[in-house]
Amino acid sequence: MDTQQNQQRIKAIYQMLFEMATGNLAFRIIKTDQNDEVGKLSKMLTNLAGQMHDIILRSGYVNPRYSYQNLVQTTFILDDNFMISNFNVHVPEALYYESKELFQVDFEKFIAPQSFDIWNQKKWKSH
Repeated sequence: MDTQQNQQRIKAIYQMLFEMATGNLAFRIIKTDQNDEVGKLSKMLTNLAGQMHDIILRSGYVNPRYSYQNLVQTTFILDDNFMISNFNVHVPEALYYESKELFQVDFEKFIAPQSFDIWNQKKWKSH
């Protein structure tokens, strides 16, 4: 593997450590397909962040100092049938989808189950 690619991978590890240190446990290193020491470390850090994130979510703890630091604003434009017709640049990254996979998809697909009642009320009021 070339040195530049290894440097990029190590830079991603530094970025993940920084994100974890500042309270962003949702950050992940996406490419961990290499089976060398750097790849193993990336996988271990990703697993650790996931486990820590789950523990914190289950405990109900929200760190007020960082609670809004890592928010990403997503904007959807829906047609009359509540299908996605457009969105801002942050949506694909936030949802882990390719842009082309989001067009003409029913927005309801992205509604959390606990929000279905509110969503359905809003839908019926608008029609």
